[in-house]
Amino acid sequence: MEFKKILQKGINLFTAHRKRVLIGTGVLAVFLVAVVVLPMLTNQTPDGNVQYAQVTRGSLTESIGEVGFVKAEPSAALVWKSAGIVADYAIAVGNQVEKDQVLMELEFSSWPNAALEAQADLLDAQLALDNLINADTDLQTALLAVTTAEWNMRNKKEQRDAWNWAQSSDERIDTVRKAYLNAVRMYWVAEQEYETLRLMADEGATDLVDAYEALQEADLARNKLLRALNQILGNSYNLNVETDFIEYDQAVDELAIARQEYERQLNSNQIIAAAEAKVQALQNTINTARIIAPFDGIVTYIAYLPGENAESGEIAIQIDDLNNLVVNTTVSEVDIAKVAIGQLVVVSFDAIPYKEYSGIVTRIAAAGSDSSGTVTFSVTVAVSNPDGSIKPGFSADISIITGQAEDALLVPNQALLGQNGNYRVMVVREGQDVAPVPVEIGARSDTHTEIIGADIQEGDQVIVMANMSGNQLGGGGFGMMGGMRQITGGGSRPPDNGN
Repeated sequence: MEFKKILQKGINLFTAHRKRVLIGTGVLAVFLVAVVVLPMLTNQTPDGNVQYAQVTRGSLTESIGEVGFVKAEPSAALVWKSAGIVADYAIAVGNQVEKDQVLMELEFSSWPNAALEAQADLLDAQLALDNLINADTDLQTALLAVTTAEWNMRNKKEQRDAWNWAQSSDERIDTVRKAYLNAVRMYWVAEQEYETLRLMADEGATDLVDAYEALQEADLARNKLLRALNQILGNSYNLNVETDFIEYDQAVDELAIARQEYERQLNSNQIIAAAEAKVQALQNTINTARIIAPFDGIVTYIAYLPGENAESGEIAIQIDDLNNLVVNTTVSEVDIAKVAIGQLVVVSFDAIPYKEYSGIVTRIAAAGSDSSGTVTFSVTVAVSNPDGSIKPGFSADISIITGQAEDALLVPNQALLGQNGNYRVMVVREGQDVAPVPVEIGARSDTHTEIIGADIQEGDQVIVMANMSGNQLGGGGFGMMGGMRQITGGGSRPPDNGN
């Protein structure tokens, strides 16, 4: 038929000049509708190129399918830190081990010298640490010193205050007394200078006269402040009074020192931390001759037998936490925007047929990596219900559920025309002509697409281009079907191929 020839020419033109044709997508769509679709409807061709389908309601699931590999988290390959002969051990592959458990060690006779010396020093260091933690002799001694100093300070204060007949404040007494003591020191300096010049200079020398006048001024200032202090105290500030004042000052200093020592003993974290660091350093040196579990897990590999020579840096044991299995995979830059932490995942394994596991997206790389011009992002999926059948290293097929629709309007993918957010569906209503209806799309499977925000109702008939490839008409229209997109649901009723 003539329309079939026209259709084939249009398809060949689009295939041969795809880049140019994409520029005129809207024009091409109108052309195909006017020249191809409408003549088909008019002629009702029996060759099956045009079929009808109904808009239906149902559920739909959109997912991204990838392949990854199983890994336990945490997982550790434990290596020897020293060379030597492997001693007897009791563990075997499949054994459950606990954190800090010694799994293997070298025979004592082949330990490195540093480990032997550390073993000898460890007992003394541990004993010192235990004494710091458990004993409180030093603390009690410091507390006794504080108590004694406090009582002594109180006694000295009472003796000092006994001379304060005028009941002046401590602040006033301290201020004047401090000035008086400073004047006494200045007098001593002036006296020393005068006595030195008196022995060396001639009588009547200018320097000697000046020194004498300075001494007289210092003595005057000292006596003036002494009278002021006597007045403030209401008593004579003599040797006995000054002695009690000085002894009180000494008692205050002694109390401050005692309190500092008590606080140091009370908060002995730094001392204990230093002792703990010493013990740990010795233990680390000893552990260079041992293989120790860094976490709870299962022994999945043992590299050495008892009596074999171990080499430093070589793997001794592999342990894995088989209760926490993940699948590491990559997602292309085209699809990564649809992936989010917390999304549900369906996981299956070729090694475990006829069984599916559930998972959840737990990590998404913030930056992609470029391999041969293809940018991908690392994604980690935690297996929610692992069992003993899953082994680290298994290859896994995963379907990351990126969209779901319940009770949604659905049309077959082949009924959808357009691209880049500009989509249409050819709707046929009873007693009306065929009309392109703009639509917005939601979730999509490999058979159906969710329609939202359009003048379309359940039961409407749409045109389906049954025999055309996804690069021609249908299949999302002009390359809309995206690379790794998969179907895990559908939900439309079978199309009505009649009028």
